[in-house]
Amino acid sequence: MNWVPRRAVPADAGELVRLRALMFEAMGEEPLNGAWRRPCVEHFRRELATDRLVCVVVDAPDGQGLACCALAEVTTRAPRPTNPTGVSAHVSNVSTDPRWGRSGFARVTMRHLLAELDRRGVPTAALHATADALPLYESLGFRPSGAGVELRRSSVRAPVAFPSGHGPVDPVPPSRG
Repeated sequence: MNWVPRRAVPADAGELVRLRALMFEAMGEEPLNGAWRRPCVEHFRRELATDRLVCVVVDAPDGQGLACCALAEVTTRAPRPTNPTGVSAHVSNVSTDPRWGRSGFARVTMRHLLAELDRRGVPTAALHATADALPLYESLGFRPSGAGVELRRSSVRAPVAFPSGHGPVDPVPPSRG
């Protein structure tokens, strides 16, 4: 398959929420109602227009919405010895539409997301993972931190290698809808 990862734009907000709901369902967290969806769409629309939210997506090969997404919320906290800038990212919303599961989309979007964080100089990233996703995240440089399924990654490592034709996404998002 020839997938072309791209930066998400505000017009993708509804699809990002759809994939987020699929992620929650896969984790066994079934929302009692959909009241969270509208504020989440608004959040994504607003934040995707800033540099605080970095999101990489792959359009579904059949042209029906998004196949996969991965996002990171970039924050600044007080500097510390292991992060003198205080800048870090929390990775979440790594979700693949079940129609496209086991196709490598999550790996492609994560590699591009991490490359963008590296390009921006974000030195650390953390995430929470399901047991099924641990091998993927560990292969991308994340390591267990603390108890449970929290993992952390430091960008003080070798750059991410990309297969031919799958380099980092353009830092300028394409216009869409």
